[in-house]
Amino acid sequence: MKLSERIRLLLKAAANDLFGEEQAAEVRQVLNGETTAEHLTGLLDEAQSQLDTLRLELGNAVSHQKRIERAWQESAAQVKSLDAAADAAIQDGQEERAREYLAQLQSAQQNVQELEELARAGEQRSTDLRSAVNQQQEQLDVLRRRALTLTDRERSVTALAELLGDQQSLSRQTEKLHTELTAWEEQIARREDRISARREWSK
Repeated sequence: MKLSERIRLLLKAAANDLFGEEQAAEVRQVLNGETTAEHLTGLLDEAQSQLDTLRLELGNAVSHQKRIERAWQESAAQVKSLDAAADAAIQDGQEERAREYLAQLQSAQQNVQELEELARAGEQRSTDLRSAVNQQQEQLDVLRRRALTLTDRERSVTALAELLGDQQSLSRQTEKLHTELTAWEEQIARREDRISARREWSK
């Protein structure tokens, strides 16, 4: 059992000993509110950690996408260069060289097609991840605002409970003081009656 949990249990036990059942219930509610706030804070931190991991994954996906796109562009440029070289070789009557360029061109065109497909897939993955990150961030922001609002409400309720407890304590003290003053007043009145009786008897 954690130290904080042991302290909380001791406080609950002390509350039962020091206060009446109603006030002890109020104390337990305050402690439970603090526990709930700590629990929610832990959940929010965990969600933020998962979101940070998702952001890192998005960054890696975007970097990979850009590398593929650069390779695609370079391969496309190579295709244009080989195509131009093949045309030039054909015009110069260099058939053997033209066939070599055309063979390289075919391989380069296939490579361009594969890289294009990879680039499209990478772009879609980045788009999906970005959408997921934005959606999760919006939901987390909403949850943080709700948690903050509930924390403020919890504090307000706690303050009100403390105020009512003070009022009840003051009411009990006032009632006790009133009882003691009444008893003192009756005691004085009895002494006054005895003194009056003694005066009458002395006449």
